[in-house]
Amino acid sequence: MHNDRAGSHAENLLSQMGWLRGLARGLARDVDAADDLAQDAALAALEDPSARRESLRAWLAGVLRNRARMRERSELRRRRRDLRAARGEALRSSADLVEQVSTQRAVVDAVLRLEEPYREVVLLRYFEDLPPRRIAQRLQQPVNTVKTRLQRGLARLRLDLDARHGGDRNTWLLALLPLAQRPLLPLGTLGGALTASSKIKITAAALVVVAGVAVAVAQLERPQAQPAAQVPSTAVEPAAPVSAPGPAQGRRPERAAGVAAMPAEEGTPAAPVATFRGRLLDAQGAPLPWVEVGLQAAGASQPADARAMSDAGGSFELPAPEEGADVVVTAADYATVLRAHFQRGQSIEPVVVAAPLLPLAGRVQSNAGTPLPGASIRVNLPEGFRTRFQAILDASVEDTWSANTDSMGAFELPTAPQVAGATLEARREGYEPWLRPLPAYPDRALSIVLEPMAPEAGSVEGQVVDPAGALVAGSYVTLGSKSTRADELGRFRFDLGTPQEGRHPLVAVQRGFQPGRMDPPGGPGTGASGWPSFVLLRLGPEPLAISGRVVHGDGTPAGGVKVWATDPTRFAKIDSLRASVEGLLGGGATEEELMDRLKAAASQDEAERIYYDTPNVMWCFARSDADGRFRLEGLLPRDYRLRVMDPQTLLMEDFGPLAAGREDVTLTLAPDALYASVSGRVLDRFGSGVAGARVFPMCDAFALEHEGGTTTMHAVTGATTTDAEGRFTLPRVPRRRVYLRVEGDDIMPMEFSRGLEGGLGEAWTGAMDAMEIVVSRRVHFQVELADPAEADQLAMADGRGHLLVVNQFSAGSREEREMFPLVDGKSAALAVPDTAEALVLYRDGSEVRRVPVRLQAGDLNVLRP
Repeated sequence: MHNDRAGSHAENLLSQMGWLRGLARGLARDVDAADDLAQDAALAALEDPSARRESLRAWLAGVLRNRARMRERSELRRRRRDLRAARGEALRSSADLVEQVSTQRAVVDAVLRLEEPYREVVLLRYFEDLPPRRIAQRLQQPVNTVKTRLQRGLARLRLDLDARHGGDRNTWLLALLPLAQRPLLPLGTLGGALTASSKIKITAAALVVVAGVAVAVAQLERPQAQPAAQVPSTAVEPAAPVSAPGPAQGRRPERAAGVAAMPAEEGTPAAPVATFRGRLLDAQGAPLPWVEVGLQAAGASQPADARAMSDAGGSFELPAPEEGADVVVTAADYATVLRAHFQRGQSIEPVVVAAPLLPLAGRVQSNAGTPLPGASIRVNLPEGFRTRFQAILDASVEDTWSANTDSMGAFELPTAPQVAGATLEARREGYEPWLRPLPAYPDRALSIVLEPMAPEAGSVEGQVVDPAGALVAGSYVTLGSKSTRADELGRFRFDLGTPQEGRHPLVAVQRGFQPGRMDPPGGPGTGASGWPSFVLLRLGPEPLAISGRVVHGDGTPAGGVKVWATDPTRFAKIDSLRASVEGLLGGGATEEELMDRLKAAASQDEAERIYYDTPNVMWCFARSDADGRFRLEGLLPRDYRLRVMDPQTLLMEDFGPLAAGREDVTLTLAPDALYASVSGRVLDRFGSGVAGARVFPMCDAFALEHEGGTTTMHAVTGATTTDAEGRFTLPRVPRRRVYLRVEGDDIMPMEFSRGLEGGLGEAWTGAMDAMEIVVSRRVHFQVELADPAEADQLAMADGRGHLLVVNQFSAGSREEREMFPLVDGKSAALAVPDTAEALVLYRDGSEVRRVPVRLQAGDLNVLRP
């Protein structure tokens, strides 16, 4: 409210400026002196609260007469001093003039940088001198809407000028004050500066208004910026436990209730909202002040209106979203490097990392000058990038910057970040990878030349046709672990690095057909690859299906359940997602298609539903209708084992083998397969209840075996949150194959009863309404070695000397290893269970030494052994 009153008072004051200058000219002896008197009176009105309670015109008149008398006496004294000193009148320095001209231009530029609709109303109000009611009539908008947009526009204008003057508002404010008396630049010059971009002329009155608003803002109380938190650490002798107690960089986000949000678009009073605090760092780990950040919901291409400016210590405050959202950089000249996730109840501080924007564009061509469409371009962050930050980054995740070249080989990376040590990479099938340091400056004319691979073991070329011999475009073709997609004429090619790569069958898959397959012939007439010079892959007839009904034990239909084959035919990777032949034939989404659907989600909840409800090329399933009927398509002429799962409870049953082509299958779910409910407590290892932990049923629904191991797809259902004593209750939980996932910001994730066929009843033999799940507290640490050459890897051990799993969390996901790398003697901020008691250092795979440690939960423990 203080800001509103001050802004209203400033506008009231500005409305009196014409009358005030007229009175001043009547009191003063010259025009310049009159302008000075009017300015003095205006500043006095801004500084004196009593001016807001009295008649402003009468108050100003009294002040003006007093100032005129004081000025006359002062002028007489000055003349006497000047005569005695025989000096001329002091002249303003050229440096002052340059500074004021520069600031005047900065104001014009800042207005033009405003995004719509704010720029329009600011220009109409202050550069055309239209009152809000006239603006509302011109724009055909409610007056309150105009006032709200004007208030937001001015707020953004002030933030922009703050940011471009190092966060010091007084710097640009003091330079603007003389503009309220007279503009330094000729009006024609200023008009030209504006006309080039907006065709709107600027007037001297507009500059007076901008200056007046700036003066009013400067009088408002402004919170002091908090200095960046320092992470205490203790460097100790090797024999002593390494300990780093005290406040951490990765602190809990501060939240406050009752902070007013930005005014509503319709001008209604904003209700108090909860807020949260976070931090903005640059790419070297230092606080990044005076840069705008904002919230971005899942699937949104642009941040919402909720925005804030980081302070001198890099801290910012935003309204807490109703659903989870990401904090990203919204400043036009910065790129988000690490975005931070936040949702209500989160205890991990959101940390955002930003770098100057480095827009890149160019073309990719072969060494013969031919444009190369379909090449992938991406920016890679430097190895060990997270080691630069002495902060807990559990809620932060790396942004991605990638593009594919078009038909002319052109690409664009408009939001690439300028990060020291980052690289630019280009790849295309059949060409050598291209990797260079990221350019130091924006470059929209990059030329990337790819060298064709020299296949040491020859190549395999061919074409895909349907059973009638017609060309088939877009088929997926695989040769062992290699895969490609046929072009518009059905052509494909594989370059082989070794003879072994050619000793696999060629397989082509296209929806609507059974796969085409050819084994390597070898023998006479084949080249170095073992294949003929040209191969014709002929697809088969239509694929088969299995259809029928799913029913409960009492014979009632089971609608909405998923049905899939647990033993699909393995295919190669499509993008980075393992695929099955049945997944491709059944119309499962590729990774690119799935990502497009996720980006279109309106919320995080909707994104999760899309992820779990969309069949993909690896895990392709059918759903039963309200009558329990289903049809599973894309099958080969063989037997399959089917699995049925109710997504509401995760109840699963297996059936088969069943021959593809059957249409009369009845799949019956077993009765009494659910517990009515399970309840209990989540405890730490000292027996204390863990409050705020999320507990939910989870299962390993689908697994695909491949040459690299096994890839598993999970399913989850409704979660609950533990109370202050760690208690929870879950309804209708399956007796078998389901485990309980327990997770929280302050604990290590746990999967209770995972891997046990008997499910919860095998893991807990007591009453199902009195379960006890013991979890470990999450503790964070970071290692900084005095001698970087001492070790290149680290691990953590418990009190018995057994190595623990070390974790690196990243906004909902985590990487788990026994050993993590040290880059130049430093690690990223990592997490381990609170049972950790020793840091283990390795070099070249051999243990160097063990150092006792004492880690405190809630802090970032910086270890300098």
